[in-house]
Amino acid sequence: MIKTIHLPMILTLLMVLTPAATAQTTEFTYQGRLVENGVPVTGAYDLEFRLFAVETGGAALAVLQRPNVAVASGVFTVRLDFGANFDGAARYLEIAAKRAGSANPLTVLAPRQSFATVPYAIRSLDAATADNAARLGGTAASQFVQTGDARLSDARNPLPNSPNYINNTTAQQASSNFNISGTGTANVFDAATQFNIGGSRVLGVSSFSQNVFAGVNAGAANGAGGGNSFFGQNAGQTNVSGANNSFFGRNAGQANTANNNSFFGESAGFGNSTGTRNAFFGQSAGRSNTTGTDDAFFGYRAGFNNTASFNSFFGSNAGDSTTTGQNNAFFGYNAGQANLTGTDNSFFGSGAGAQNTASFNAFFGSRAGNVNTAGTGNSFFGADAGLISLGGFNSFFGTSAGGDTTTGFGNSFFGNNAGRDNAVGNDNSFFGRNAGSNNAGSNNTAIGSNTTIGLSVTYGTAIGAGSVVYESNSIALGRENGLDKVVIYGLGNNGSADLCRNSLNQIALCSSSLRYKTNVQAFYGGLDVVRRLRPITFNWKAGGMADVGFAAEEVNAIEPLLTTTNAQGEIEGVKYKQLATVLVNAVNEQETKIERLTEQLKAQQQQIELLKKLVCAQNPQAEVCR
Repeated sequence: MIKTIHLPMILTLLMVLTPAATAQTTEFTYQGRLVENGVPVTGAYDLEFRLFAVETGGAALAVLQRPNVAVASGVFTVRLDFGANFDGAARYLEIAAKRAGSANPLTVLAPRQSFATVPYAIRSLDAATADNAARLGGTAASQFVQTGDARLSDARNPLPNSPNYINNTTAQQASSNFNISGTGTANVFDAATQFNIGGSRVLGVSSFSQNVFAGVNAGAANGAGGGNSFFGQNAGQTNVSGANNSFFGRNAGQANTANNNSFFGESAGFGNSTGTRNAFFGQSAGRSNTTGTDDAFFGYRAGFNNTASFNSFFGSNAGDSTTTGQNNAFFGYNAGQANLTGTDNSFFGSGAGAQNTASFNAFFGSRAGNVNTAGTGNSFFGADAGLISLGGFNSFFGTSAGGDTTTGFGNSFFGNNAGRDNAVGNDNSFFGRNAGSNNAGSNNTAIGSNTTIGLSVTYGTAIGAGSVVYESNSIALGRENGLDKVVIYGLGNNGSADLCRNSLNQIALCSSSLRYKTNVQAFYGGLDVVRRLRPITFNWKAGGMADVGFAAEEVNAIEPLLTTTNAQGEIEGVKYKQLATVLVNAVNEQETKIERLTEQLKAQQQQIELLKKLVCAQNPQAEVCR
């Protein structure tokens, strides 16, 4: 809050002497000083200035607000304009102030201050001598305006209708040629046909045919053509009957004789003759077009050599070399620059399809398909996609997708760097970032980020992020050493062939041929292994199904060859099929024992028979002899 404010006021009216044509304003500069509690203040203040006709009371004649006024060491300066309120009578200024942004009300600084004489300079006291038009500074008007000079009333040249002067009338004066040197001005200057400078027409307007020509030789040959606007030297120079054309720039549409063209830029549409409905914007845009229609070229040399129709080229040098190729759309610096006769192409991006000469291609992205020349039916989307591709019928989507492909054809690469290093491979399909990026073979399929197919592999399929295929004619589902889970629903019933997994974790028919074996030795485990095996019943934790079998850890303790391990080296399963090998040995051992006991029984039987004969010979009545 502002408690005590002393406001010594210094009133300054800034006036600058100016030529008589300069109007005097009612604004003046006011400078004051704010002191709070005896100390000059510094900061931003909201100020209100009120003009009164009386020293106290009364209604304000005018009120001005000046918010956020900068005050430095108590001093502030503002510009005030109370309008036409200074008519010579006494005037008083009342000021109210508060700190900027404060919620407190304004504090009125009393008393009001009377104005000195300076603001009254707005109405100079000396002007009273000019109030009477008959006198000026006390001098009679007759001393300034002469009326008795004979030269002002007698007949002398130039006489009326004299060819030596131009009548100041609205009616046209006959035979009134004139030649004036020097510099002059005029409000309205009406020329019936044209304006010339230095002997050459620079502006011509035809109200009948509604043409406007501005520039040396602009529309020089125009006859029946109407609705034309030609601006620039030689613009539309040879146009005779062409109508509704707009040419802006030196030599723009110089050779035009057709209708409904718009050429903007030096030499834009320079050679156009009978081509219609064209729009060329930029220096030399569509310069060589002669008969092409419905073309739109925007940019320096865009469509420079074009003579065909239905093309749209946007960007410096876009479609620069195109001659007879039509139905093309090139957007971007150098897009389709080298295209000559290729048709139905769409190139979007700086350098896209820059060297293309073929047809039916779509390249989107900076340098997409940049080097493609004769390849057709390609679709490249992404910066550097198909950068150096020369083949046809490829589809590359993603930054650098198929970036190094040269003569390969029929490929589909989707994803950043997909198929990047494939140069000459054909009919590949790679989907995912870096998918198949190092493959150079053909007829491969890679689905998933970073899927890898060996350099020269053909007919390989890798499915799943990080999956790898090293051999041709093979399919990899999931990562080589990952924990990927393969779930296949709808398996058939009543199968009879066993399936095994080889060293590459590939599912295959089980084989036992010596062709695949080495370090062959006899295995002797039999009854001693069988007797130590402990059959168990159990329930699976997943699903709770009851089952019977062995504990893999117990079997491994008896014979490690009968168990399997996982990727972490943990005991995982029992080779139930290999148990048959142990049982074969056990059966052989039992058979050997049986044969030995059989021989032993034969010998014992023979001995019994001999003893029986001996007993019966001595005692025929014995029970055994009956």
